[in-house]
Amino acid sequence: ARNFCMRAKPRTLEELATITAIYRPGPLAAKVDKKYVRTKREAENGNPVRYDHPVIEEILSETYGFISFQEQFMLLAQKLAGFDKGESDKMRKTLVKKSLDSNAAKVQERIDLRKKFVNGAVDLSGMKRDRAESLYEPIEYFSGYGFNKSHAVSYAIDSYYSAWLHTYYEKEWLATCLQTQNGTNK
Repeated sequence: ARNFCMRAKPRTLEELATITAIYRPGPLAAKVDKKYVRTKREAENGNPVRYDHPVIEEILSETYGFISFQEQFMLLAQKLAGFDKGESDKMRKTLVKKSLDSNAAKVQERIDLRKKFVNGAVDLSGMKRDRAESLYEPIEYFSGYGFNKSHAVSYAIDSYYSAWLHTYYEKEWLATCLQTQNGTNK
């Protein structure tokens, strides 16, 4: 995690939260950490990220085009595909539970969600069908490991405080960690 953070060079709390959300087994297996660092570096060197639609840019620009938080795919469903807030939340719940549900009704529900999203993006937002399909794939994959943003921000704040304390008050920080592990609060 430290190496990823050093490569990504976060400058804002949002970037630190994004790194926190990406540093999980699913995104790491998909090499999102490496892609994120490369894309961020390219963007900072004048090679902007290309987006298939202005709504996608609006929602994903803070994470350099990567879906990092549950709220992002929910907003994509709302603004791009015409889902209402309740439908996008139902989408989140259905996709997050995909590894737990194998019955036919749940499988069909996921198929219907994909169809509604793709058709909505095509019909309401004018996206090309293949681009809408391509956008849905990372949504579906992401949902298996995704954090909500407030979770990631909370972890990022804790990480920042811990790193700062470790850097400037190393002995006290280590003593507190040892006491916590030992179960003492002295």
